[in-house]
Parts: sequence; C-alpha cells; structure tokens
Amino acid sequence: MNITKPLLVALALALPIAVSAEAAKDAVKKEVAKKEPAKKEVNKEAVEAAGKLFASMNLKDVYKKIVDASTASLVQREPKLESVKDKISAFYNKHIGWDAVKDDMAKIYAKYYTAADLEELAKFYNTDLGKKTLAMLPKISQEGRALGMKKVMSHQDELQKIVQKALAPKEEKKAEAKKESKK
Repeated sequence: MNITKPLLVALALALPIAVSAEAAKDAVKKEVAKKEPAKKEVNKEAVEAAGKLFASMNLKDVYKKIVDASTASLVQREPKLESVKDKISAFYNKHIGWDAVKDDMAKIYAKYYTAADLEELAKFYNTDLGKKTLAMLPKISQEGRALGMKKVMSHQDELQKIVQKALAPKEEKKAEAKKESKK
C-alpha cells in the first residue's frame, strides 16, 4: 500500500503556513521582490524576533494539533493503520512537529521580514484582533479549501479533458515506442 500521496495531501491541507491562496502568494512575492533585494544571509535579530512571534502565535500548540489531525485523517482514510497510529504520530512529530521545524521556520520568516516587522506582527497577534485572527484562520482556510474543491469538482469533466488531451500525445508516443521495440 502506498500512503505517500495521501500523506502528502494531508500535510498540504493541514499546514497553517500554506494558508494563503496561490494568487496571494504570487502577489506577495512580487511586492517583496520590488521592495527588497534578495537577502544572502539570515539576520540573527530577525530569527530571534521570529521566535518571539511564534510564541505569540502559540505555534507549538498549533503544530501539535496539525500532527494530531494529520494522524487522525490518515487513519480515517486507511482504517488498517489504526494499529500503527502511535508510530505515525511519532513520525509526524519527528519530521513536521514543532521541534523539527521551528528553527527552519524562523529562518524562513527572517528571510522575508525584518526584526522590526516580526516584532510588529507579534504585537498584533497579542491584541484581541490578532488572537481572533489566529483562531479564525484555520476555519477560514478550511472553508476556502472546501470552496475551491467544490468549484473544481463541479467542473471536473472539463479538467479531465484538459489532462487527457495533454497526456494523449505522450501515451501515443509510448505505444509507438513499444511497437518499434517489438520489431
């Protein structure tokens, strides 16, 4: 049984860092590229500020919930995995749990934000609105994913035709190559 794809899907849907829509990420990338040259070295003050931001965002608990939800989701899809649920959870904790990612996440944040930016974000997340935002983002993201899935599913025939058309020439070439190799 190959659980790699379901595992990756579960992770992709669960990670809170991937909350933004693809278009929003592209817009942010363009804005960052306009305003700041690419940083070659990660600023240590920004890394420290990112750590404080993460504390204000309570990311350690968020990541625990991600691990728990990812494990539960995988076991729900594949009930035969119930007997190894603890091992799956340990795997997730080892590779995507907070302790496994916090330092790298701090460097990522430090790459795109200054220490002052991160301090301002931490202040915001300590406000009532910031706390509400953190509480609502998972729900908003979940509803956004469901909306996107619903819209794609309602037009899946159209998507299937696009994919089949794109793959058809490749399949024809493979079939031709097989015929040639048999000669």
